[in-house]
Amino acid sequence: MSGSARPLRLRAMRALVILCAASALLATAAIAGPVVRARPANRHRPSPSPLRLDGRLAAAGSRLCKSLRVPAQSVTELSCQALQRAVRSGPYPFLWQMTQVINATLIAGSNAPRSARQKYASQVYASLHHYAHPSFSTGLTAAAAGGLHYYDDDAWAGLDLIEAYNQSGQRQLLQAAAGVLTYQRTGEWRPSDPPDQHMYPGGIYWNANRRFRALNATAATAQLALEVYQGTHARGDLALGKQEYSWARQVLGNTNGLYRERVDPGGTVEGNGEDNGNGFMIGAGVLLYRATHDKQYLDQAVQTAKASVSHFTTPMLEYTCPAYNASYFANLAGLHHVGKASSQSLKAYAKWVTEHTDAHTGVFSAPHYHCHAPSPQAGAVGTLSLRAVG
Repeated sequence: MSGSARPLRLRAMRALVILCAASALLATAAIAGPVVRARPANRHRPSPSPLRLDGRLAAAGSRLCKSLRVPAQSVTELSCQALQRAVRSGPYPFLWQMTQVINATLIAGSNAPRSARQKYASQVYASLHHYAHPSFSTGLTAAAAGGLHYYDDDAWAGLDLIEAYNQSGQRQLLQAAAGVLTYQRTGEWRPSDPPDQHMYPGGIYWNANRRFRALNATAATAQLALEVYQGTHARGDLALGKQEYSWARQVLGNTNGLYRERVDPGGTVEGNGEDNGNGFMIGAGVLLYRATHDKQYLDQAVQTAKASVSHFTTPMLEYTCPAYNASYFANLAGLHHVGKASSQSLKAYAKWVTEHTDAHTGVFSAPHYHCHAPSPQAGAVGTLSLRAVG
């Protein structure tokens, strides 16, 4: 798999969706009814000791921002540089914050020169390795000093690693992503789990406490498995991706194409999935279509995409963590060629982000969201970059 051939995680998906545009346009994703915004799954996370890295990731990110093929001093470039300053100053205690910073910078750098992307990719590997104890295949803790393992966070890290591999071709990144996937298997439901977990067997637990099986962990693991499969061609990776995607669809899926949040102990299916969880299902569906040529997966991805665009409007996204929104739009990016709705949705949200971004410094600030710095800035960078390259 060539790194230069696929600078964005979903670049290959775009071509696939173009091929199927005619059939996709016939899909009608009628919304079955209003869906209440999901409660963030990370609302009860403990606060570990903060971490301040050595600045090399920020320095490589800054060089990447300078090489973007966007107008100099544009809001996109300034926002990208503001994110790197936030990374350099720290602290940012959670692994998921680091994954969002990296994801946004990779999105921004997708059209940068290969040499800049390779240098940034090397620092991605080094920075995420701080969280691996002792290796990627044994998982990444929530903070560098230790703490509880979260399977959704690890999936984010794996997706960053595989995207950095796609952009650079550095084999160690593919191996690291495959290692993270190995760890994700320890989060699968097991027949030996307590009796109160035996409703709806399957899925990936939210964290190592193994109580809630969550959409964000399960869908992200499915997408990670299918991304890794493109590099390894290991049938076990494909099987895992198909298995977790199918469980999420059968257990958490609504008839309108959107997804529920989780299965509680005792078997209660509750909540409504956030935009990023639905985005993972879109990405996994298109990757499954590419791997199997089974059109049902593409049809399902289109249905979820159309339902998501109708539901996750700009007023709703204003009240969610911008970091998650950037990932959601990245997974929607491949569907721009199918219809105008997803492109219009991105433009509308990007307009709101621009209105809350300082035109001189690139710093994003909005009153409503609730998530830890620097992830709001990361979300702004990802959104503005997707608009700029789209």
